[in-house]
Amino acid sequence: SMTYDHNADGIHIFMFRTGQASFWFLDWATKGFFQTAFVDSGLYPNSAAYYPSDRVNLRGAYIGCADGRLRMFSESAANDDGESIVSSVLLGPVKLGTGGRGATLERIVPVLGVNSGVIDWELRVGDSEEAAYAATATATGKLVGGRNLSFRPKLRGNAFYLQLRSSADQWSMERVESEVREGGRIR
Repeated sequence: SMTYDHNADGIHIFMFRTGQASFWFLDWATKGFFQTAFVDSGLYPNSAAYYPSDRVNLRGAYIGCADGRLRMFSESAANDDGESIVSSVLLGPVKLGTGGRGATLERIVPVLGVNSGVIDWELRVGDSEEAAYAATATATGKLVGGRNLSFRPKLRGNAFYLQLRSSADQWSMERVESEVREGGRIR
């Protein structure tokens, strides 16, 4: 089953095979696929449709769930039927060096939306994009709404990833500022 969601400008895709379920959202603007997760199989969608109501608060993509209830996707919901909404994004890879040269990540300043909730972050650095992706976190912490204090990881490599997560609060990212010092050749 699938439906176009005018509010989110994308397509909700719900696929079922015997013993397997897979749920995705195709963002029409970015042409990117994003996996959708449901905390309970009773919430799995059996049907989906977009309801073009004249009332803005009723207009949206609805799903008929396995538990018999009808639910609507909402970008402003603080929770999902009383359950926390778990979200995460992996930013990167961000190249540090140029022309085969490594670099040191001197400073990062994350700026969240002013009304953003608290989120967790972790930084991964490596000598290549693949190495950075596979690396364990080299620095971690918490971020709050607005401009956060800068942190100085002083980590050397050729690329980094920044993972952001929340399991309770709504949050938004404005930007991430970074300062890099070029180093020697990567061997």
